[in-house]
Amino acid sequence: MRTILSILLALFAGAAASTELTFHASAFDAALKRELFMNDGRYVMSGTPDGCAFAYLESPSSTIRDGRIFIRARFSGRAGANVGGSCVGTGDTFWVTLSAQPAARGDLLVLEQIRVDEAKDVFRGLFERLLARRKKPLALNLRKEFERALTRPDAPFEMELVDLKIKRVVTQNDRLQIALDLAIVAK
Repeated sequence: MRTILSILLALFAGAAASTELTFHASAFDAALKRELFMNDGRYVMSGTPDGCAFAYLESPSSTIRDGRIFIRARFSGRAGANVGGSCVGTGDTFWVTLSAQPAARGDLLVLEQIRVDEAKDVFRGLFERLLARRKKPLALNLRKEFERALTRPDAPFEMELVDLKIKRVVTQNDRLQIALDLAIVAK
């Protein structure tokens, strides 16, 4: 009882409490699908999937090991043109695996040092160039995720995240462990 009271006092006083957030690969998959694979379960890289020229990824799954997050997805692409009402051109479908090292940057869980681990050799350079040109980092805003989780319409009181500091990010046993300081105030 004394431990529970100490935790509650720390949280309600607004003082940051040290905690650990563990992401299993399945939770990471859900975040990927919500943030990136939003177009009928696809991440469209170019064109439109119902057109003659397109490139997209679908069916993502992740594993976490060796200090990296591995994302495997099915690539489908077609380089064609509409000729007389029919698509003329070539296409291909294959599995691609990208991996990245997770890191903390402010409130963000960022995927850095992204590399291509599996792809058809003829397409490997294309994926590497696409990754190199990406302006926006692949990141999950943990502050926004906590705020989303804390705002429930049926909650008996309002909860506010007042402080969040990511201290450490570690991969281990198909899990991503994030050590953080966290302060939540209930009103």
